[in-house]
Amino acid sequence: MSQDSKVNILIVDDTSKKLLALEAVLGCLRQNIIKARSGREALRLLLKKDFAVILLDVHMPDIDGFETAELIRQRKSSEHTPIIFVTSINTDDSHIYKGYALGAVDYIFTPVVPEVLQAKVGVFIELYRKNREIRRSQRQLAEAQQIAQLGSWDWEIAADTVNWSDEVYRIFDLRAHDYDGTFEGFLARVHPEDRQATHFAILNTCRNGKTFQHECRIVRPDGSPRATEWRGEVIFNEERIPARVVGTTHDITDRKRAEEALRLSEEKFRSVTDTAMDAIVTADAAGLVIYFNRSAERVFGYPNKVILGKPVSVLFPDLFRRNGHAGSSSVEFLRAFGGRTVESWGRHKDGGEFPIELSFAEWRAQDQPFLTAIIRDVTARKKAAQELQDNALQLQTAQERLIAIMRTLESEIEERKMAEKQILEISGREQRRMGEDLHDGLGQALTGIAFMSKTLSNKLAARGLAEGKDANKIADLVNEAIRKTRELARGFYPVELETTGLLSALHELTCREAELFNVSCSFEGPGELEFKDPNRATQVYRIAQEAIENAVQHGRAKHIHVNLSKVREEFVLTVRDDGVGLPKVPSKKGGMGLQLMKYRAGMIKGSFDIRRHSGGGTIMRCVFPESSGES
Repeated sequence: MSQDSKVNILIVDDTSKKLLALEAVLGCLRQNIIKARSGREALRLLLKKDFAVILLDVHMPDIDGFETAELIRQRKSSEHTPIIFVTSINTDDSHIYKGYALGAVDYIFTPVVPEVLQAKVGVFIELYRKNREIRRSQRQLAEAQQIAQLGSWDWEIAADTVNWSDEVYRIFDLRAHDYDGTFEGFLARVHPEDRQATHFAILNTCRNGKTFQHECRIVRPDGSPRATEWRGEVIFNEERIPARVVGTTHDITDRKRAEEALRLSEEKFRSVTDTAMDAIVTADAAGLVIYFNRSAERVFGYPNKVILGKPVSVLFPDLFRRNGHAGSSSVEFLRAFGGRTVESWGRHKDGGEFPIELSFAEWRAQDQPFLTAIIRDVTARKKAAQELQDNALQLQTAQERLIAIMRTLESEIEERKMAEKQILEISGREQRRMGEDLHDGLGQALTGIAFMSKTLSNKLAARGLAEGKDANKIADLVNEAIRKTRELARGFYPVELETTGLLSALHELTCREAELFNVSCSFEGPGELEFKDPNRATQVYRIAQEAIENAVQHGRAKHIHVNLSKVREEFVLTVRDDGVGLPKVPSKKGGMGLQLMKYRAGMIKGSFDIRRHSGGGTIMRCVFPESSGES
């Protein structure tokens, strides 16, 4: 016998020999025998364990058996525990009656007959086990009812007594003392709107003897309603008169809420799908249409009531035909298209076919498969795509023509640039030739005349003639002409560019311009600078020269400063003046000098900028690379 199947037996006696004797007698029952030497010890044990039966000695010191039994009966956990009094002293009837009055189930005198004691205790052991099994079943039933939210009840009609299980009380959120246990008391807790129908359903089953099923709302004490389902049947007595109605109560509030949520979800689904621009069609496992939204009616031309129940293959037969299912309503093969979009042809009610895109999704409800297709009529899109393709071809042709024109234009522009460059180079060579002619030709001739005039002046002075002074003046005038000629020559071709470099040429330029225009003109540059390309140096020189002359002639400047600096791999030429500045509304075309400076800056791969200075006057800035980038 397992330890769990054994029950506890309590023996209470203040004599060790009697305890051992009773233990020996009951040992053959193979149960858990627990001994107590006093009533107080027995009460302590009852707080910890349940017992099938208690063998209690009547005569004990401190607390005797009668007092112990009375205290045992006062405790709820042990009020029904069987007590057998065992005594060898009090044998008169008054003591026996007192024992039974205190709840004893038997009275045994010593010496005991082992077989009798064993039989009596064995009965209580079996009774304890049966009660324990009943309590376990009741507990399991209560747990099952609570899990299922299903309670049981019965109504004894004649006595008007209604008995509820614990779960029914829980459904009503009531305690036993809150309900009077009558039929009217039950109806009072039914929702007023459902009360009459509920009363009729139960009374009707009493009349016709049939089982009933009825749904109604009940109202809890806090005013909150609960949805319930009642099932019951009538039990007749021997005279075929209704004696009892028994049944179950199921709390279906959660189910009702779920049904309402499902209804709202279905309404929402229909409101969404019915307003969708795409056609939505659902077919069952047999391939028959069970849902057809409004867009589907518009796309395919079928009214909803006509297409429902028809094979879905009538809507897009091309897809069935191409997959070897022509004339079939089976949708098994369509599962392979799940999760992707396919192109096919739809068929209108009038027989016309049109291009469509389809997306399929398989889903299950109540263990049944369904297939939903989302169909889009792409006729307009296909037409637009063709038009777009035609337009793309036309655009490509136009682009090719434009590219040819641009290439021709680029070639012409390049030729023009080359011509301008050649003109500028020719102009530079002509200026150089003119400078050389002035310096070497006219200058040398004037030098000879000056020398001859000086010689003539000396001869005339030696003879004491007054004309010697005139000849000397002629020599001075010729020397002045030589100086002017050399200045003109330098203007046409700065000899310093080849002899002393760009820095010296710019310095000479500012000095000469200052003297020529009677203004303050200064130059500032780095200590050393070497330009390997004389043509680039010439362009920089001409930009500075043009900027200075513009500042004097157009800006009426009195102070001009020229600066040449190097920043990392670039040079920066700056010409700043204190003139009247550029006009607030500059000419759209700009002056010839500005155009020429911009062009020269472009020739050396540089940038050109000229603007009004915040402190007055104008500032011109040309930034160009150290190297021309040409090999």
